[in-house]
Formats: sequence, C-alpha cells, structure tokens
Amino acid sequence: REHAVVDLPIALAASRRRFTIAAIAAIVLAAVPFTWTLFDLWGSPSLLRSTVYENNFYDLQARAMFHGHLWLANGSIGIEAFVHGGRQYTYFGLFPSLIRMPVLALTSTLDGRLTAPYLMVAWLMTGLFTSLLLWRVRFLIRGPVIMGKAEASAFGVLIASVMAGTVWMLLGATPFVFNEDIAWSICLTIGSIFALLGVIERPSWGRVIASFVLVLAANLDRATTGWACVVGAVIIA
Repeated sequence: REHAVVDLPIALAASRRRFTIAAIAAIVLAAVPFTWTLFDLWGSPSLLRSTVYENNFYDLQARAMFHGHLWLANGSIGIEAFVHGGRQYTYFGLFPSLIRMPVLALTSTLDGRLTAPYLMVAWLMTGLFTSLLLWRVRFLIRGPVIMGKAEASAFGVLIASVMAGTVWMLLGATPFVFNEDIAWSICLTIGSIFALLGVIERPSWGRVIASFVLVLAANLDRATTGWACVVGAVIIA
C-alpha cells in the first residue's frame, strides 16, 4: 500500500504526459486541413486574406471605441447597420473588437485584414480549452485513475474530430465577421464550461473570477451562447 501511494504522483504525471502528447498530436494533425482552408493554400495563399465586404466591422467598431463611442460612420457597414438617434451601430459583439485594439493602436495597415488571423487564434484557443475540458471531465468522473495508451489515443481521436470537423472547415473557408463571431462563440463557450466545472471541482476566488471573465467574454461576443453560459453559472451558484 505504501509503495502504491508513493508511486501515485509519478503515475498521474505519466497520465498527464500521455494525454498532453495525444492532444498536441491531434491539434497538429487537425491544423493541416484547417490552415489549408483558412489561408487558401491551394489557390492564392495569404495569411491576411479578406473579403471586400463584411470583413472590417470589428475594426471599425474598435476605431470607434478609440474615440470613446460605439457609433460608426453612416453607410460604413451597409445593410448590417441599425440606426438609433440618427447614428448607425453594428449589432456584432464587442469582444472581437476589444482584442483587436492592441494591434490597431499600433498600425492602420491591417484594418479589414485581421479576420483570418483571429479565426486562427480562436481555433487554437478552442483546441486548448477542449483539451483542458476533457482532462477536467475525465478527472471529475474517474478520479486519479491511471490513463493508459488506448484511452489517451481515444481522447486524441476525439480532439482531432472536434478540431477538424465540418463546422471549423466551413468557418475557415470564408473568413468574414459572421464566421469569426461563431468561432469565438465556440471557443468562449467551451472555455466557460471548463472554468465553471473548475468551480465545482475545487471552489476558489481565482476560479470564480476566471469563470466570470470567460462568461463575460462569451456574452460580449454572441448573446445566445453567452446567456447559456450565464444560465450554467446560475445553476452552479
């Protein structure tokens, strides 16, 4: 019994290592078709490829926030604008604009060309949150049970299926604001679930604050999935 207790941390470290290797391998493999699709590697490859229309809404909103308001220049987003008080606004969330602001503060040459790079960031963050979520769910259900190679491989297949699925290929095929909105919605929802389960696993102020930040970010991107995260937080509370 003493020998088993002494070896348990080593065995758990081995489980984490197996899972980490499987997750990284799955994401690297899934990155091949997604990157190929997102950056049009079979046609005219470009890390900053964009469409003429519906690709700069978040940039325009970020520029407006630099000036302390949310209204946009009349006509700048066409039929996607809604009018209030004689001024035009976008209905897209603030989160994608907020994360653009550090880049846009340094240069204006990337205005309207950041959708594909940020789609890639959303995809990578989804891979991270998906892996973390699976590990946490596995621990909550099975406890400190040693993970074998077969189980780690099965997790790798699952992660690859999530990251290289049809949904992500569709989002990457047309990098414009509608698809980036959904991409961040997927990412932040999975991240919120991971954080909320962390509160159940071991409550702490740090985990509560992390949950708050992720749920808030989800709501600042897309209201439907954002409010789903709010409902989940209320149930857990």
